[in-house]
Amino acid sequence: MVERASYQDFNKDCPLTVIGREQARITGEALREAGESISHVYCSPALRCVETAAEVMKAYGFRGKMVIEPSLFEWCGWYRPILPNFMTPQELVKCDFPVDTTYRAYVNVEEINVLESVEDYYMRSYSVTQYILGKHKPNEGNILLVGHSGTLDACTRQLTGKPVRNSEEFRNIVRGCPYCCLCTAVESSSSGKWALVEPPIPQLTHGANSKDYCWENLQN
Repeated sequence: MVERASYQDFNKDCPLTVIGREQARITGEALREAGESISHVYCSPALRCVETAAEVMKAYGFRGKMVIEPSLFEWCGWYRPILPNFMTPQELVKCDFPVDTTYRAYVNVEEINVLESVEDYYMRSYSVTQYILGKHKPNEGNILLVGHSGTLDACTRQLTGKPVRNSEEFRNIVRGCPYCCLCTAVESSSSGKWALVEPPIPQLTHGANSKDYCWENLQN
């Protein structure tokens, strides 16, 4: 049970549905059964993302804690003129979420420009991705970023050497993403370059737009 100072905080920062929690659980179990390792978990401050991460971690058997990174929040254009009133890491811990309260955010919520353009969002996402990768050596294992539909492209687009998308292209990408979808980026040990590869588990097919999503479309 998540308790907040005001029920109105749920208007812009809603929790997962029962189906959403089940999808996250299935995803965690599938990653475990596929033998995929997870060493670090970074998560958007949005409540639905925190709940998704918690369900994935529990089903996977991940014993560590997630890190809340505000820069992983989705494009602010959906929320103008005011960002959601996110729960703090300390408040999340009180609600029994496995959150690391010692982590110092790369960018605080107050520093995020709610008037950002789509291009700004891509730059924000790429910047925090570089920061996270810089904190961990390649031999430290896989990093799971739990964010939003736009995160899939925004955090990997420039990482793989592609230019940022314009507003129309971005909306088309987001529109095709089903719930709890995945993409996987891998760094070449020889060249140091990043590339998208097929995710280790099949995509969930619950949802009207599930047939429209293919990780390979992110490479276009």
